[in-house]
Amino acid sequence: MDLMHLSVLNDPDLLLGLWRGTIKKYEPDDISTWDWAVLKNPRVWKAHGHTVAAAVPFIPSSFGHAPWNPAEKINLGYKAWEYQIYIYGLGPTLFRHVLP
Repeated sequence: MDLMHLSVLNDPDLLLGLWRGTIKKYEPDDISTWDWAVLKNPRVWKAHGHTVAAAVPFIPSSFGHAPWNPAEKINLGYKAWEYQIYIYGLGPTLFRHVLP
């Protein structure tokens, strides 16, 4: 089993799909009832992206560079290490006040 791709690419993609309300749903499920889909509002998603971009000075340079703003670049080839820093490094702090 390829754990790197599971934990660094697949899980973040699933989590972001749930939080943004973009994951495929089946009837009778209704995204408007999802308490955790907090990033579906475009204004909140853009603000979250700016927060990620503002974290650049606080990430050690040994990682290369910080993750790009996810609101602008998430579908343009986010690398595995960018997901890793974003979800597991910055995520606990950034999602603490956003997720229920």
